[in-house]
Amino acid sequence: MTKWFEEVANDASNIVSSRVRLSRNWEEYKFPSRLEPDEARTMIARLKQNFRDLGDRDGQFYEYEDLELMEKLDRTALRERRLLNRTLAEKTTPGGILCSEDERVSMVLNADDHILRHVLSLILRHYAASFLMLV
Repeated sequence: MTKWFEEVANDASNIVSSRVRLSRNWEEYKFPSRLEPDEARTMIARLKQNFRDLGDRDGQFYEYEDLELMEKLDRTALRERRLLNRTLAEKTTPGGILCSEDERVSMVLNADDHILRHVLSLILRHYAASFLMLV
């Protein structure tokens, strides 16, 4: 499957990408920066369990990667593709990422927030372009 950044647009748009980011925290857990590693791993395991059927719900294939076990080069590649920010790419505490095959949808677990969802779509390009015309 083609990744979003490999697609060639045949329009005159100057917008390279647009994304929506949604963050959520669980009331029952401390903020990620204050979680002990064991607490973070427990929370991540619960989140993975809750998201196990995500692909069935939206028809996409998702892969989970454990950020704590990931090589630095792989983290850097995720950062270059805008799936992680610098802080997360350098983070050594427990965390994970669920990513769709085309990388348009991803969820980072135990990042700056408990759940951070990124959605990127070609349709958003047009909305963003319309918004920029209004500014």
